Amino acid sequence: MMLKKISAVLLTVGLTFSLAGCGNGLNNAYVKNDGSFYFLEDTVSHSDRFAANLAVVPKLSYLDQDFNDDVSSALLVDNTTNTPIIASSAHAKIYPASLTKLMTAYLTTKYAKMDDVVTLNENLTFESGAQILHLKKGDTVTVSELYHGLLIYSANDCASMLALHISGSEEEFVKLMNKEAKALGATNTHFANAHGLHDPDHYTTAYDLYLMFKANLQYPEFQETVSIPQYTMKYTNASGNPVSVTFNTTNLYLAGEYPVPKGVTMVGGKTGTTQAAGSCLVILTKNKEGHEFISVITGALDKPSLYSSMTKLLVKENS
Repeated sequence: MMLKKISAVLLTVGLTFSLAGCGNGLNNAYVKNDGSFYFLEDTVSHSDRFAANLAVVPKLSYLDQDFNDDVSSALLVDNTTNTPIIASSAHAKIYPASLTKLMTAYLTTKYAKMDDVVTLNENLTFESGAQILHLKKGDTVTVSELYHGLLIYSANDCASMLALHISGSEEEFVKLMNKEAKALGATNTHFANAHGLHDPDHYTTAYDLYLMFKANLQYPEFQETVSIPQYTMKYTNASGNPVSVTFNTTNLYLAGEYPVPKGVTMVGGKTGTTQAAGSCLVILTKNKEGHEFISVITGALDKPSLYSSMTKLLVKENS
């Protein structure tokens, strides 16, 4: 959606807008959003988004001027009022790394049942250093346990097992991911796998990640799961023996390694890191007035830079 900001001079003098000459008799072409007016080239899409209670972020915006950290993109949205506060390069193409798992999680809650039992019928292979729980052929585990491994530990083998369970193959699951992404309005996204390991044809934007994260929030199990700092996953191996594995969250705010600003309550979120994507994070927080906020940082150089930039966003919740 392309939005063009109307001159601030027009706003201050309170001119009465005329749609004459603005193109084929568009209705309601001017919409007020967080104190500024924008001209809509796609009024139908915009109306749909407002009906869906989503924040609308223009591609060219004064919001870009408020955040200058060395990251590829940053986005802060008041999720209570659906108001964008910071939107720095929010529509720029980025690699999502394991933030991909937000879509995998969304499709899991939409198309599977948490008490479904999944048996891995093939050995999964990943690139060296990939985050996995070492699930093997013959292992039997519930969707709920895979979902927890997916979101808390960011396990790539959990993502692939869920993809196989839902669609029969990862290729078919990827088709579903791309279809559902478009349905959410994430039109600048294209997936190539279920986990987020790097592929040049696997990309998204900070705004699209916001849309995916918000879509997940309609499911209580999502918010509950991403708020867990440590979890013990249980399953049965090929020999029929019970297995337990305990892991910590990759969200270092929840892990206690980085403090949240005073007056901000951390609910939870999802991380993503690859060499190509940099360090990325999407989180849900609340401020002292009870407003919810969705915050996105992508492309930070490393974890300290990521959490430093995210903390700067969080400070603005109470400003």
